[in-house]
Amino acid sequence: MFRTLALACVAVALLAGCTPAASPAPTDSPSSSYPAPSSSASGAPAPDTSAPSGTPTAVPTDSADAPAATTLVMHARSVSALAADGDVISTAKVSEPASAVIKKLTAVFGEAPAKGTDGATTTYSWGGFTVRVWKSRVSEAEGGTEKLFPLAGFEATKKSALGIRLGTVRGIAVGDSAKTLAKKYPKAVRVLCDCTEQYFRFDETTVGQHGDFTQTQSVLATASSPTGKVTTIAAPSANYE
Repeated sequence: MFRTLALACVAVALLAGCTPAASPAPTDSPSSSYPAPSSSASGAPAPDTSAPSGTPTAVPTDSADAPAATTLVMHARSVSALAADGDVISTAKVSEPASAVIKKLTAVFGEAPAKGTDGATTTYSWGGFTVRVWKSRVSEAEGGTEKLFPLAGFEATKKSALGIRLGTVRGIAVGDSAKTLAKKYPKAVRVLCDCTEQYFRFDETTVGQHGDFTQTQSVLATASSPTGKVTTIAAPSANYE
């Protein structure tokens, strides 16, 4: 029998992640699924066993001729760095090893991330953009798969990070109004909860099937209220626990 996430889980879904249930089941509350990076002082990936690192250091790009990223676009299961002309420079996917995700984003931002911990996750942050990483989630969901419970996820809490704009495919960014988001995403699912915030789920992609229930992952935007400002954009967000 399907169960929905507890409201307490809603409050921490974007911050530390919720422990998956024994088997994937649908939920009407926002849930975040995330994959796993790590980094060392030099900017190269490393196991996430150390304490938060100090000041980030600059990391050279692979080529002096590589175009600079101006925008980082968030999708349900990936983020893409775009040049000023709209060309895709690189894409980091949650299906990739965490080390590859961190390496790609380090090249995009031009410096290594600040590393920290937040509950069960290790965080890698570049200003207003963060990658959250779990050591393991598949084993916590009996019969689950890494596709359903990826080890890393993306989160934007500001309009830009290190000079790179952060947003969705249709240009929604932190600070935009919930009304603007609703106009650009008229088919967005409004997730209901007994809370002040308004959650919008959109740009969904199918990742599995549980009986006759289709399991999807989406981009999840949180607004301070149904008419307030967008405060967070995160992915992937699942419609199951």
